[in-house]
Amino acid sequence: MEQSVHLNNGHVIDVDVNSCPFCGSQPEISHIGNSCSKTQKIELKCPCCRIKRTNAVISHSIEWCLNSSVEQWNMRAADKQVITP
Repeated sequence: MEQSVHLNNGHVIDVDVNSCPFCGSQPEISHIGNSCSKTQKIELKCPCCRIKRTNAVISHSIEWCLNSSVEQWNMRAADKQVITP
């Protein structure tokens, strides 16, 4: 489902984020920090079961962190190729 994320730098980015893998609820996405902070974080958190994923950046842009965080949140075990010996 597409969701608009309001970053602390004034930008709004639309991302396609999957529902929670445990309960199916839509996650809340938060931007923690600002351009004056040493680090900035993106947090994806399920409001129902409270599972969360937090990624931080120092040298990359917050937009890169957001896209990376959503990509990791959207990854499911069924998406990975299992290699058997």
